[in-house]
Amino acid sequence: MGTDGTRELLGSLRAVFRRIASATDLDQLLDAVVEAVRDVVPCDAATVLLLDASGDTLIVRASSERTQLGARLRRDAEPEEGTLRLPLAAGASTLGAIDVRLSSELSEERGEALRILADQAASAIERAELYVNLQHFTEQLMSADEEQRRRLARDLHDGIAPILVSAYQHLQMLYANTPPEQRGDRLEKSVQHLRKAIQETRGLIAGLRPATLDDLGLAGALSAEAQEMAKDAGWELATEVDDPGPLSLEAEATIFRVLHEALENVKTHAAAQRVRFVLRSSDDDLVAVVADDGRGFLTTDWLQAGARTGHFGLLGMRERISLLGGDCRITSRPGAGTEIRIRVPLKRIRG
Repeated sequence: MGTDGTRELLGSLRAVFRRIASATDLDQLLDAVVEAVRDVVPCDAATVLLLDASGDTLIVRASSERTQLGARLRRDAEPEEGTLRLPLAAGASTLGAIDVRLSSELSEERGEALRILADQAASAIERAELYVNLQHFTEQLMSADEEQRRRLARDLHDGIAPILVSAYQHLQMLYANTPPEQRGDRLEKSVQHLRKAIQETRGLIAGLRPATLDDLGLAGALSAEAQEMAKDAGWELATEVDDPGPLSLEAEATIFRVLHEALENVKTHAAAQRVRFVLRSSDDDLVAVVADDGRGFLTTDWLQAGARTGHFGLLGMRERISLLGGDCRITSRPGAGTEIRIRVPLKRIRG
């Protein structure tokens, strides 16, 4: 291969590495590897096979021949004649292989380029698989946490709360039937303390799992929340709310809490006259928007304020949405209001 050919091959490799590095999930990464192989060497077909959990079976995960997707073969099966098999290995771990059905004889330079590509692909696949495993682990933790919250809320609602209410009613009756001169401070304080205990218990129940979520669903609960806040704060409220359909418990609760916090921030800080609330879903994403015409702020200020006080409310909202595989964008300018927009892929949060 001459100088021009070598330069062209190096340019192809650089482009390939950029494409692999920019892939956002495992499936996209594997498709990028297939395309990269076909860019680097002349071939009739390229296929990426990954080992299953047992380590004994190779599964076709990406291929230029789409009909092969999902095909399974033994790990020790020989490739077809005319097919070059390159191992995908990261350290001591074998992840799978790349099969390349060559259309012409492979030069030494392109063979070396393929090996470099396989090494880079293996490292990227290992990172992507670790990320996927971390996502699944996080989802399991969130699911367990939400189920625990729901159970505690139900236990409080069905157990302690009725007992407190019953005791309060009996104490009120005793208070009402006791002559004023015989009541004393203790009885009056007991009524006050019990009333406060009921209020705090109801607050705990709402914080653990808002009852409206189970009663009205996400769309209904958020609509009611926005309308109630608008009434309290005197906003002119514009809503566009669609039912996104069944979502997982943890996703439903997380999205509700983030949007509740966004509305609460408007009520507490924005001094807004008009608020727009949107909850809609497409084939792929759930999108929500809370926008106001209030005082706004410099987005750098809340980062600095969070660092000083240790309170990262808006950053926390972003983090909670990112755990669902989504993103949360905050746009604001002093005197020009604020918009909080979240987007979550529905495939990650369907119930």
